[in-house]
Amino acid sequence: MSGFNVLTRQGSALVARLKFLKLDLQLVLEPTGKTGDQPAFEITSGGVKIGAAWEKTDRNGVVFYSMTMDDPSFDAPLNVSAFQQPGGHYEIVWRRPRQQEAA
Repeated sequence: MSGFNVLTRQGSALVARLKFLKLDLQLVLEPTGKTGDQPAFEITSGGVKIGAAWEKTDRNGVVFYSMTMDDPSFDAPLNVSAFQQPGGHYEIVWRRPRQQEAA
């Protein structure tokens, strides 16, 4: 599987091209060997560490990755998740946080 916003396995790492209107990054997720509350992967782009990914399990027992990335060039931190699809790749999804309504 190739394309944008898709993680694929490359050896022990996961790789992706994350592409939005203002952002185009080549990502490499290297395993940290850590579990639990520790990040499972360190995220780099162009050799620069920009974030981490945690392995999570949803209420149905499905494993996914929760990722946080930040860099001075970003307008704000980027929080995305990656869910495994048929074929073994992971689709990266993003959802804008909801604004709290004034009371």
